[in-house]
Amino acid sequence: MRREISTVLPKVASRGFVVIDTETTGLHDPARVIELALVFVSPLGKVEASWTSLVRGDGSAGGSRLEKIHGIRDADLAGAPSFASLAPSILQSIDGRVVFAHNSKFDRARLNYELTLARRRTLPELGCTMYLGSSLGHGIMRLGEATERFGIPLAGAHAAHEDAMATAGLLAHYMKHHSDGFHSYLRRKGFA
Repeated sequence: MRREISTVLPKVASRGFVVIDTETTGLHDPARVIELALVFVSPLGKVEASWTSLVRGDGSAGGSRLEKIHGIRDADLAGAPSFASLAPSILQSIDGRVVFAHNSKFDRARLNYELTLARRRTLPELGCTMYLGSSLGHGIMRLGEATERFGIPLAGAHAAHEDAMATAGLLAHYMKHHSDGFHSYLRRKGFA
């Protein structure tokens, strides 16, 4: 699987949603973000744009055990930008949008660790498609389980862009098939 390196985020209107996914060197501090994807979703659930890049972190992909999971090697990160260099553009591009992730507690913790290192504002609570699905009566499902259940494509698990696209598809599914429950979730979380 080819991984991208990019420092130019798409210009998008500040409305709707953005789905974030990360690949990291571990589960807890000081684990670093080594791949990040953003998928911009309209208020009606349509993908408007997406962006992904490998991120240098401390130069390590996390060792052979993690390489088997996410497929990223130390050498892949050599030309990647630092999170600190991307942070201003990332924060600007998500401003005004409700940020979602699948298992958002994990992604938020990793992103906020990076934002703290970069001396930038951290992210408040994110929307979570895993817990949204549970609140809609589907139970807590891993991303692969949810995409399989609802027939949403997941091209390659543990690649940030593919996971973010699948999560955006899941978000759109919930918006379309559970509109009232979706909007109730947004209100409960203070997003609406």
